[in-house]
Amino acid sequence: MGVAIEQLPPVDAEHAGVTSAAPAVSDAVRAAVVARLPWVMLAVVVCLSLAVGGLVPQAKLGHARSQLSRTRRELASTKAALATRTKERDAAKTELSSAKSNLNDAQQSLNFQGSQLGTLKACLGAIRDFGIAYDSGDAAGQEAARKTLITACREADRLL
Repeated sequence: MGVAIEQLPPVDAEHAGVTSAAPAVSDAVRAAVVARLPWVMLAVVVCLSLAVGGLVPQAKLGHARSQLSRTRRELASTKAALATRTKERDAAKTELSSAKSNLNDAQQSLNFQGSQLGTLKACLGAIRDFGIAYDSGDAAGQEAARKTLITACREADRLL
């Protein structure tokens, strides 16, 4: 960068007429340079400190940006997974609702069929009772069974 003070040739009688590549430096100039040396060194240290201090936050900022980028990718992935799970949940809710509706329909059908079976059973029971009364020759039993038979079997006929 520059010429170190120790490398500067001394100014004395021996070198008075000698020309060299380095210009002759007087003692006053040398003393001024030496006097300023601590300030120059301090300025160099301050500049280096600022440069290094500026690099450290830049490195931290770079690391933080890298983490932010990674976190954003993870967030996007999580959002996509959440959207997928939400669609799956909604589809499952729809399927469950449909299954419940089908079960309700089946239950109503079973209840209706049970009611029909009860009506048919009442008709068959009335026919049986009439047959028993007829076989035994019970005229009053036949008349009571006939009234029940007519009512029950008309209801069964209506269902069919």
